[in-house]
Amino acid sequence: MRIALDAMGGDFAPGPIVAGAWLLLAGLAYAAWRRWRRPGGVASDPRARPPSDPRMVAAASLYRGLESALQAHGIVRAPSVPPLRHAEELRSRRHPLADEVLSLTHVYLATRFGGAALTEDTKRDFDRRLRNIRAFRANGPASA
Repeated sequence: MRIALDAMGGDFAPGPIVAGAWLLLAGLAYAAWRRWRRPGGVASDPRARPPSDPRMVAAASLYRGLESALQAHGIVRAPSVPPLRHAEELRSRRHPLADEVLSLTHVYLATRFGGAALTEDTKRDFDRRLRNIRAFRANGPASA
C-alpha cells in the first residue's frame, strides 16, 4: 500500500484516520449510553413502567370523554390550556354549554387531584351528562 501511495506522490499518515475513527466510536457509544441509561441502571422502556393509579386513569378517561363530546361541537382545547381555564374561557364567551362543561370539569378535577372518590354513581352521572352535551343542538333542544 505504501508503494501505491508513494507512486501517487503522497505519504501515508494513519494518525488522523485512527483518531477520527476513535472519536466516531466514542460519540456513538456516548449516544447509546444516553439513550438507554436510567437512574437504576436499567434500560428505559415505556412498556416496563409500573401501571398508573387506577383512580387517576379513570378520572383522566372522564375528561377525555368530555373533550370528545366537545369536539363533536367543534370545541377543541389546546394542549397548553389547562382544563379549568378552558371551561372558564367558554363561560366568559357565554357559550351555551359552558356551565355544564365547567361543572363536569370540577368533577374531573376533584376526582383526579382532589382525592374525591369516583363512585359508580358519579361515573353514571358524568356519562349521562356527556350524552346530553353530545345531543345538544344550538338552535333548541335535541330531538330524540
